[in-house]
Order: sequence, then structure tokens, then C-alpha cells
Amino acid sequence: MHAQYEITLPPLQVFQDGTATEESLEFVDQTCDRLDSVAPERRVHLLFLLGFLAHGAQVAGDTVLRERIRSGLDAYLDAFDTDRRTEAGRVTLLYLLAQFPEDRDRILRRVPQGSLPEHEWAQLERCLAELDPADPVLGRAWPTPAGWTLSPEELAADRRWARGLDPERVAFLWAKDTRTLLAYCGARAYAALSGPLDDDTPGTVAVPAGAARPRRRDLPPLATDVGLLRCPVCAGSLRSRAPQIVCRSCAAEFDSTPGYLDLSGVRSAGMDQIAGNSPMYLNTYETLLRPAFLRVTGANWSGGVGVEDEDRYLTEHLRPAPGPVLDLAAGAGRWTETLVRALGPDRVIAMDLATPMVERLRSVLPDVAALRGSAENIPLRDGVLSAVSCWNALQSMSDPARAVKEAGRCLRPGGVFTLLTFVTSTDPVNRFFQSQHEQCLTVRSFPLDELRNMLADAGLTIRDERISGTLIMLTAIRETPSIP
Repeated sequence: MHAQYEITLPPLQVFQDGTATEESLEFVDQTCDRLDSVAPERRVHLLFLLGFLAHGAQVAGDTVLRERIRSGLDAYLDAFDTDRRTEAGRVTLLYLLAQFPEDRDRILRRVPQGSLPEHEWAQLERCLAELDPADPVLGRAWPTPAGWTLSPEELAADRRWARGLDPERVAFLWAKDTRTLLAYCGARAYAALSGPLDDDTPGTVAVPAGAARPRRRDLPPLATDVGLLRCPVCAGSLRSRAPQIVCRSCAAEFDSTPGYLDLSGVRSAGMDQIAGNSPMYLNTYETLLRPAFLRVTGANWSGGVGVEDEDRYLTEHLRPAPGPVLDLAAGAGRWTETLVRALGPDRVIAMDLATPMVERLRSVLPDVAALRGSAENIPLRDGVLSAVSCWNALQSMSDPARAVKEAGRCLRPGGVFTLLTFVTSTDPVNRFFQSQHEQCLTVRSFPLDELRNMLADAGLTIRDERISGTLIMLTAIRETPSIP
């Protein structure tokens, strides 16, 4: 990254290969005292650079650079009084000021509640906040604390969970929340330098279809075509012995009494949290977390890909599939419902590993066959599917190549595989923010060549590929018999 401006410096390279350069100190020294002499439209770029360097210094443990930037705090606060009138100036200064929790009182005196939109002030206040070990609020910071609204029952459960953690775990999760939120603010500020943001504030995000329906309880077991299934333990064939499904080879038994068939072979407790950080609250997941994740990991700040585009893509590429069609890692069923609208419920099978997700999906889509199972060991026989959709999930899997190969195994020749995931940014600044989220949220992005090779290794040929920012939607075809 280069900074060119009209003060006294020649162009300086202040960031390279993921870290600040030696020239960054010279840049900071020459900039902080002269911010008021720079035109606002150029000053916002300098302020972002200062915030970005402070952030990188914090991650790298470079206390010298960070303290040098912190010494200009009065100048940043002065700039806030004028530059907050523009969106880019406001979010850039939020990002810069959020770096200095030791100056919390000083900052909040100059940036009081009401001087920023509610969700942005909540971001700033949380980045500057000090952990209260007696009553920790964990897992409810990103992308803004203002977006997290829990029912009294959920709030009580959340507090019980947090108070049951040991002090070291509490401190770790608090720091992780802060780190993720700061990276989100930074990515948002960087996007604002290029043009207006098109990111809905919490409370205005469109509620996914089906999410507002009352949940059905005490669902009877849903009949599943046992002939499609295979044992996740030994890959043997299964037979029905109500209320269970039993493997003919190893005699393993699988339960269907929750209203779905559990073929996971995995205890549910560890899967009922988001990245191990906090209990999974599905309404917030659908309306707050997923849209924010697409923005920061997919560089989708301008709304280049909306939910309507996703619906259209899935419908266009999967409607011809005669069935069965598997929604792999289906989550709470938002995209399962898209498939049902296009194909009808009888042609769709939904599967996820997280029990809250499967339960929610089953309750809002009671006519869809639902399985609990692992994408890395799909409990379906070879070549029985006409299509598999893996939508916004591959990046969260521990072995994504194995999951793609499993999807290919289950497809018959001519079968279709659709995918939405994220490619690794080639912009070093975006890559920094992307990597911070990958580390904190236990997700990843894929170099484009790696993703293409992964599909080829699974016997899948890409027929359509659309990239917007770092978000990719693609369709591949199985043109040969499945790979064992």
C-alpha cells in the first residue's frame, strides 16, 4: 500500500507482506501533526492508514509503532468533529479510535452516544470496553452489539453458559470477540473509501422465508427412503426397524424420534455453538450474522450479491434436476426453502450437523426429509443424487476437499453440484481483514486454483463460475462415474 499526499513526503510503502515496513514510523511522524492541513477527502485515507497500521501493530506486537500512532489521539479526536459528517470519515475514525481501549474515557467524552448511529457507537464502545469477569458478555459483539436482541429466556441461558466457563476461557473469548469486531470495523472502513456502503443496519435485514413461522413441536419421524442411505460407520446398507434405522452389516442403530434421522455418529453438544464461541441463536444467525459474514468475507459491502441473486442462481441451475437433490450443510433451511419452491418438497433432502439447525429446518419445512449428518461422511449411497447444493458452508468445514469429494461420490453421472463460498482476496488490505475473521471464526477462504482443483479431484467439471468481490457462486457437473 502506498500513501501519496501533498505534505512533504515522497511516496512511502508502509505495508508489505502482511506487516508494517520500517517506513511506517516515518509516515506516522510526518502525518499526525499535519492532519488539519490536508483536505478532508484526502485526510480520510491517511486516517484509515493510521488505523490500519495500528491494527497491524497490535496483531504483530509492535508496541513502538502502536504507541507512536496513539500519540496523535488529540488530532484524531479533532478530526472527528468535522470528518464524521461523511460516511467514509465517520467509519474510518471509528476504526482508528477503536484501537485504544486504554483511552476509553477520553475518547467517549469526545464521541458520546448519539454522535454515531446506534450500531456504530455500540461497535466503538465494545472495542474500548473492559471485561467484567463477574458478568461477561461473550459471543454477542460481532458485527455490532446493537444487533443482538435476545429473549429473556435466551438471555438467562446465555448468562448461565458464560458464568460456567473458567476465567481463562472467558478472557480468551472476550479477546477473540474484540479482535473480530475490530477487523469488521476495519474492513467496513476500507470499503467506505471506495464508495457508499450498502450494508443494512441491524433490524432492517430481510427476515429469511420461513423464519417467522411458528415452530412445530412433537413432529413424528419423517419417512426417508432407506434405499438411498448408507451406514456412516461401515458404509453398509440400512433397513428400517421403527422407530430406528439399523445397519445390515454392523448393526449400528440410528434414531429418528426427534423428527429427523440422525446419521451423524457425532454427539450434538459441540455443534450447538458458533465456532465454539457462544450458544447458537438462530434468528440472529439468519438476520444478522450471515449477511455480515458475506460482506466481510465476500467483500460484498456494495450489495453486489443479494439474497435474490442467490435464489435466482440456485433456481436456474437446480430446477432441471429430477431429484433427489441434497441441500448439504443446510443450516436453518433458508436455501432449502428456495429448492422446495423450485423443485417441490418430495425432491429435496436437507442435511446439517448442528442439531439446532436441523430442528429449526424440520419445524419450518415439515414436508422435507431431514437428516443430521456430516458433510465429510455423507450417509447416502454412491450415485443416488441428481444434485447437491453446498451453499455458504464449505469454508466452515474441517476437511472441505473431503466434503466436495463426498458430494461427487453421491452424484450420478450428469449430476449437478452448486456452491457458494469465498476466494482468498488478492488485495493485501482485504486479505488482512479476511484472515483475521478466518482465524477468529474458524473459517477459511480458498485460492481460486485450489478450489478448482478440489472440484476436479472430485470428478466435477465447472460449467458456470461467477465471482463478485471475493464471493464465488459456481456450478459443476459430474461427467464420469463417482470416485470411490
